[in-house]
Amino acid sequence: MSGSPLPPLSRRIGRSFLLLLVGRALTVAGTLAFLAIVTRHLGPADYGAFRTAQAWLGFVYLLANLGLPPVLLRELGIARSDRAQLLAAAIGLRLASALGFFVPGAVLALLLPFDAAVEQAILVATAGSLALSVFDTLIAVFRAELRQEGQLRAELASSLFLPLAALAVLAFDGRVVAFATVLALSQILQLVVAWREVQRLVPVRIALDVARWRALMTAALPLAVANVLHLAYYRTDTLLLSLLRPLEDVGHYGLASRLLDTAVGISILFVSLLSPLLAGGRDDPDRFRAILGHGIDAVLVGGGGVVLVLAVFGADLAASIGGPSFAAAGGPLAVLAFTFWFASLTLLLRHAVTGIDRQKELLPGYLAGVLLALTLHLLLIPPFGGIGAALGTVAGEGCLLLWTGRVLTRQGLMPRRSRTAATVLFALTMAAAVGAGAETLVPWPLALLGSGLVYLALLLVGGAIDRDLLALLLPVAGRQPPPDGSDTATERSSRRRW
Repeated sequence: MSGSPLPPLSRRIGRSFLLLLVGRALTVAGTLAFLAIVTRHLGPADYGAFRTAQAWLGFVYLLANLGLPPVLLRELGIARSDRAQLLAAAIGLRLASALGFFVPGAVLALLLPFDAAVEQAILVATAGSLALSVFDTLIAVFRAELRQEGQLRAELASSLFLPLAALAVLAFDGRVVAFATVLALSQILQLVVAWREVQRLVPVRIALDVARWRALMTAALPLAVANVLHLAYYRTDTLLLSLLRPLEDVGHYGLASRLLDTAVGISILFVSLLSPLLAGGRDDPDRFRAILGHGIDAVLVGGGGVVLVLAVFGADLAASIGGPSFAAAGGPLAVLAFTFWFASLTLLLRHAVTGIDRQKELLPGYLAGVLLALTLHLLLIPPFGGIGAALGTVAGEGCLLLWTGRVLTRQGLMPRRSRTAATVLFALTMAAAVGAGAETLVPWPLALLGSGLVYLALLLVGGAIDRDLLALLLPVAGRQPPPDGSDTATERSSRRRW
């Protein structure tokens, strides 16, 4: 662990992250309840159709993303007088790009050899994906201002609606299209609540501002290209699986990838909170390295715990959610657990690279990752199904992680974290061995609890968890007044800056 002190705002990040973490726990509970209802009612084959539709929309969503969210977060993290105008332009650009991609995407889906249920689910769920695109632009305000209550209310409203509406569908014996409609309505509800909450911080409007659109797109273009390369394997694994294997295999892999997405969502929350702080420290290398180093520590430690749960107890978790017929998801989930770890670290480093405006240098690494992942997908999916898809995806993410770290290293901004990584790997290995052994003797939740305690104990003994890391993850380090009252002044002037 680095001995560098955390900047004062990092304690605000810790408090904000705790609030988001509590909210995410509640939203995950609603999402898992919805997932349990859908998987148990539809079964592996029909759930495979449902998940294929979601994979297609996820593919189009990343195209429509245009690399804008990291750039917008960076710009909002820099002191500027035109923040309200910038946000209005960003919303207008995101809405235009979403319409420009999702409408042709829905038409193209009808021309591809998808099952009829997949095509219908794509058509009805497109409206929800449009709403999600605008919502993801609005939450940049909550994260840049470290005012998470509005985002929390929007996500809670959506997650509460999901299982309740799914139960109504269940009562009428609805199938794939009905559940896709529920998901779309929940995303629209989320946008409506978020829009009202953002209005409390800044008057929200949609602007057609060609000059700002051009400036945003110039900065985001390398990330847009990287997104296209990334989704060439990160989202097409499910699509390739649906074309090369039976829908039952897609259903098993779909549940595994859905759990992966849920876990990655927590990393996205954390990294998005750090992103404006990294942008603000771009002119101070020591401060930048300190912030990034503590972020890497958090992802290593927290990510190791997620890997432990998914890799060792994935089959039990999948069967608990979807029923015994989904226990086969455990194999792909064990591999995808490491995809979560690699993807979370890559996401953090990618935001750091964007913070110093070096995103163009990411492209060779993304190209190499695509070639590696797609080659493995084509070779391994036919004989091994979901496990082959997972192996290709984790290999691609590993390639991206190495390259993104290389970009920061060449700039002299990559903090050394080999000791933390070694401690976490040792703790994870020992805890996994304990968990696997205990599972043969006691019910798996007790085995999970025991292995988790072993993991935490070894981290504490090895020094991987210290006061600085806790200050970033939890507001337990105590309130220390920032120099010159800067933190308080920042909070008081939130509205004036807009």
